[in-house]
Amino acid sequence: MSNLAMPKIDKSTISLKDKIVEKFKKITKHQNVLSTHEELKPYETDALSAYKEKPLIVVLPENTKEVSAILAYCNENKIKVICVGDNFNDLDMLKNCDIPCLVFNDQFKRDQINIDNLIVSDKPSPEGWADVIKTALVKLSYKD
Repeated sequence: MSNLAMPKIDKSTISLKDKIVEKFKKITKHQNVLSTHEELKPYETDALSAYKEKPLIVVLPENTKEVSAILAYCNENKIKVICVGDNFNDLDMLKNCDIPCLVFNDQFKRDQINIDNLIVSDKPSPEGWADVIKTALVKLSYKD
């Protein structure tokens, strides 16, 4: 476990949790929006336990329409989003989030991807996930 400092708690966002959850449940299936302690527990660490912090909400969209609607809502409400992808089907998501992160995949080359501020790891999953998340948090001025 690293000493990675997680973001400061934004009490205004936390106070809106129920509203955010209800909005996401209108975008995707209810069971795809995780918000209880038990549901969130598996998501409190990354693949390598580089950090440990229970997220406010986890959303598991089923298609690009849902991803777009979720990202649009977050953008409108100034909720920061870090997206991690590993394939061509993730490019639209990466182009529309605050901090886009790409994990190694031998199916494409970096010069094929034109996304501003893209964070890339040449390591495969799960090490690549940990690398890009750490870099994204530093980029958002969180300290290790």
